[in-house]
Amino acid sequence: MLKQIDKAKIKRAFYTGIVFLLVVCVLVISATFSNVNVYWYVSLNKPFHPPYWVYLFAWMILFLLIAISAIIILSKKETRKEHCPYALPLYLINAVLVSLYSILFFGLRAINLAFIETIFTLASIMLMIWCNLKVSKTAAYLLIPYLLWIGYTLFLHAMIIFSN
Repeated sequence: MLKQIDKAKIKRAFYTGIVFLLVVCVLVISATFSNVNVYWYVSLNKPFHPPYWVYLFAWMILFLLIAISAIIILSKKETRKEHCPYALPLYLINAVLVSLYSILFFGLRAINLAFIETIFTLASIMLMIWCNLKVSKTAAYLLIPYLLWIGYTLFLHAMIIFSN
């Protein structure tokens, strides 16, 4: 019994480490490209644009919720394999999409492509929630604020497109 508890703790620590590294990679990529063309971004007409600190606070909370959701899914290996084998690839796809947004929008200034990419990000979150519901309702519910934030981001992005 003690060996099983130790194995479970080691697995959870390993999965937590993997999720932590993934979050750090997404943050580094996003931060790097977000700072590349900061003057260009400031010059854009942005109606309904919240203050910068709101973005920082929102993403900090969202990354925490996403990470907790991912750790829950990672720790339910048997259930995940049986009910939704695509759960982990969906998290990885979503991480790539979040990183890609900063590259497209800030790095390449491709506003229209970044808008389309945001639609794919929204779809990937919906798929993550749908898949997680089969494994853990808690993991799925933790992603709802993320879904709402990206929906709001899509609205803000559309306003930038129409205003510039």
